[in-house]
Amino acid sequence: MSMSNQRAGGSDEGPEAPDMSLYEDETSNATGDEMVEAELAAPDAEPATPDAELATPDAELASPDAETSDSADTDDADMGDAASAPEAEASDDTEFSLSTIELKYPEIYAEMMALQDARNEFDIVRQDLSDRAARNREDLLNLLRIRRLNAHFADILGGGGVYNDQEIVNLTEDPLLDAEFERVMQDIRDMRRDVAVLAVRHATLAEWAKEIREKQKDARSQELANR
Repeated sequence: MSMSNQRAGGSDEGPEAPDMSLYEDETSNATGDEMVEAELAAPDAEPATPDAELATPDAELASPDAETSDSADTDDADMGDAASAPEAEASDDTEFSLSTIELKYPEIYAEMMALQDARNEFDIVRQDLSDRAARNREDLLNLLRIRRLNAHFADILGGGGVYNDQEIVNLTEDPLLDAEFERVMQDIRDMRRDVAVLAVRHATLAEWAKEIREKQKDARSQELANR
């Protein structure tokens, strides 16, 4: 398994946290009718509420964090360097090379591997949320367009004098469409909770990375003191 940094422990920052402010507004609790009214009021504009609800988390969750993605192109090279020089130490007096940790401090090395596994899992969950956001946005926009078209054609029929007002209302009601709309909106609300859980996981990983780095520094200081 490749580490994201040849230097032991990597960055103290850990994976990038989703921005919780994305989900602090109450727009996602708007009823379907309210959102449709907003859509019908400006038929040429994209519906503001679902776009604001979904577009930002997609961008936020999809953005790679510095620790696991920015250095992805150099991971294999870093590990190769460490393997080719197993006794080489980092130039910094307070840090070990990855290969040195693996040889001299297997417990710390095992913890580093576990941290990397957790970071990889974090990235998978974050990508899943990003994909859900994209799907929900597309579904919601399509549902709103269908509602807008229903209202448009009902208005045409009403203007022809063939149907009375109640009959027009009956023609525009679509329980299946309403149920699908509610399903998408519920998943958007669920995503707010999932992003909060992901933010907690981010904080945990960042703290874990700091603890591992402190263990490395302590081990290095002890080794220098024993010389």
